[in-house]
Amino acid sequence: MLNELNRHSDALGAWEEIVCRFRGSREKALETLVANALVGLAVALIALNRHREALTALDEVLNSFGKSGSRAHHGEVAAAMVGRGHALLALNHVDKAISAWGEVVDRFDGSDSPRVVEQVASALVNVGAAHVRLDRMERALTAFDEVVQRYAESDVPFVREVVASAFVSRANVLVALQRKNEALASWEEAIRRFEAGFSSEAAEPYCNALMNKAGRGAGIVARCGGTLRGRRPARCPCLGRECPGEHVRHSGAVGPI
Repeated sequence: MLNELNRHSDALGAWEEIVCRFRGSREKALETLVANALVGLAVALIALNRHREALTALDEVLNSFGKSGSRAHHGEVAAAMVGRGHALLALNHVDKAISAWGEVVDRFDGSDSPRVVEQVASALVNVGAAHVRLDRMERALTAFDEVVQRYAESDVPFVREVVASAFVSRANVLVALQRKNEALASWEEAIRRFEAGFSSEAAEPYCNALMNKAGRGAGIVARCGGTLRGRRPARCPCLGRECPGEHVRHSGAVGPI
């Protein structure tokens, strides 16, 4: 909860206390508690730009639970592997981050655990974003397409949002590849999916899709509390965040190219 409230320094102390108190326990419930605490500790450390310390915490999860054949800690191990990619990326080890996320996909491909599926989907999106950072647009497109192909029909709420975000990222890459008609279709699909319901974390990619679609000549206008494609949205896409009032305009391209 403290991490979610961006109180990362407070969260750090709470996670450290749990790890120090229960590290080494052989009770399954406490092992899981420690593994989750180490992942939470790493999240706080990454937010505080203490990336090498985050790697140490994540490596402890992998060393303690990563080699076990048991499925009991797969969720924590997958989360640690994804977190390791984020820490490596923050240290500008982009290819190492891509490899770390690729290992998540290779290891947990086919898992039916919702928490693990969430991590695999996130890893694939992260791979695509990292390739964009290196200007490897074709590889990025392959990663985003894989997210869509694997999880388009998922009923896991978080994974559904990841898929919708992948459509947004896919569209941005298609624009860079001069495939604008395909990009427009991808933004349209992202909007359709986000309109079906999304959390506050999804507001940014939703607005990205709206703005870019409008900027490419689709001619839609979305206002907070206004209409979208002839009907009123369930919620403003800003979802209570600072809102500019009008998200898209008819004139000119808006948002990232």
